[in-house]
Amino acid sequence: MQALVLAGDYGSDYVDIDERGPLAISLTGIAFTLAAFVGLHRYLRRHVPLRRARRAECPSCAWPVRGSHCEGCGRVVEEACPACQSARRVGTPRCGACGVA
Repeated sequence: MQALVLAGDYGSDYVDIDERGPLAISLTGIAFTLAAFVGLHRYLRRHVPLRRARRAECPSCAWPVRGSHCEGCGRVVEEACPACQSARRVGTPRCGACGVA
């Protein structure tokens, strides 16, 4: 606690609270950083399962898949296509048999 009090006292000698320029720059930088993290997360959430499905890996854990269930996490990796009822790998954008999205 004493270190925090002394750090606040030491910092208040060099930074004037009334100057809002550095605060605005800092808040803008924080906002841009958070926006970049959110954008990267959305991109990866959308593209990683597709990439894993192309490599015959589980879309969830990237374990190599040999059947209809993942051996690594136990999730279902093949389900029936809603149009033709053939087996369709989870994470692919279209059915391989009929091409329906």
